[in-house]
Amino acid sequence: MSNANRKFFIAYLVLVVVPLGGLGVILTYGQRLKAPTYLDGVWNVAVHHTASDSFQCQELMNLERDETLAIVQSGNNISLDLGKDLAGSGLFEGATLKASLTISGPCLRGAAGCGENGGLLLKAIVTPGAEPRTILGTIIRKDRASCAPLRFVAVKRVSAEGTKDQ
Repeated sequence: MSNANRKFFIAYLVLVVVPLGGLGVILTYGQRLKAPTYLDGVWNVAVHHTASDSFQCQELMNLERDETLAIVQSGNNISLDLGKDLAGSGLFEGATLKASLTISGPCLRGAAGCGENGGLLLKAIVTPGAEPRTILGTIIRKDRASCAPLRFVAVKRVSAEGTKDQ
C-alpha cells in the first residue's frame, strides 16, 4: 500500500467510519429516551373542601371551588399559578407532580407561605393517556401537619376550536 493510499484510508476511517459509528450508538441509546407528558397550559381545577378544616388552615380555604391552574413547563421543570394568590415551582417525573407553593398576594400573619418554614406542598398524579387529561392531587401545609390535605382535580382546558389550550 502506497503512502498516499494509507493516508486516504486513515482519513476515511477518521472522517467517515468513526462519526457513523458514533451516530449509530447515539441513535440506539436515544430510542430509550421518552419526553415527559405535556402539561403546559391552563387547567380547570375543582377544589374539594372538607367540613373538618380548622381555622388555622383557612388560607387554603381561600381557594374557590372552581379555580384555574396555569402551568408552564420546560422538560421536567414546571411553574404553577393557582387561583389568585398561589404560585410556585416544582418537578414532574413519570406521572408524579411535586411543587412548592407560596402566597403571591398579601400575607396574613401566620399564613402558609409567609414564613421561612411555611408554604404549601402540592403533590399530584397525572393520569396517563386519559382524555381529557386529568391531574388528581392534594395541597398540604408544610408547617402544620394537623391541617387536612386539600384535595383537587384538574382537567386540561379545551379551547373553543376543540383543541387543547396551549
